[in-house]
Amino acid sequence: MNNYLKTLSLSLALTASLLMQNASATVSTNLLLKIADKNPVLIDRLSDLAKYNPEQLAELLEMVDSNINQVERLLNLSEENPTLFNQLLIIKRVSTRSANEISTPKLPSSQIRTFGTIADGSVIQN
Repeated sequence: MNNYLKTLSLSLALTASLLMQNASATVSTNLLLKIADKNPVLIDRLSDLAKYNPEQLAELLEMVDSNINQVERLLNLSEENPTLFNQLLIIKRVSTRSANEISTPKLPSSQIRTFGTIADGSVIQN
């Protein structure tokens, strides 16, 4: 019976990894295999989510690091309180942006004014 359950959970994990491939490239197969070993019901829930709501699964997997408990907690949160889940998703997206993506808007060259002196000491006139 244990071998049957283990085989079933591994097949669900591999199926979920194929379905989740489109949802998010950040989740490793190792994480899915760990989930399959420790919590096959969670794999079943993720597989259902991949079939019926792949966008929500992609958002959930975007927030996951590599912690099985974190996957389950985020899945529960997305089901129980979607508004809070969306707020956390927005916060996570902003916090993971690189400094290059967040920049101040540049003024067009016609609006840039320079006042001061040039290195040779002459004054700039506008």
